[in-house]
Amino acid sequence: MEKVITLELLKKYTKKLAKDIPLLERNTSYSVGNIVKKKGIFLRCKIAGTTATTELNLSSAVVGSAITDGSVTWVVIN
Repeated sequence: MEKVITLELLKKYTKKLAKDIPLLERNTSYSVGNIVKKKGIFLRCKIAGTTATTELNLSSAVVGSAITDGSVTWVVIN
């Protein structure tokens, strides 16, 4: 039997998964592959390190762009 995922079901689980993603924290260590969110923007750690103590500005963030935050490099994934 073939299983089918409807768009409605996909949206439901995507929202649930998004709720489980942690918020981006200041002055915190992150490893490559970690995923965090800030103001509805999802970021994946590309280069491990520690985030800055100052607030991260995401006003010009676009999908695929790299953002330096302290010694961490993030990639915008949504």
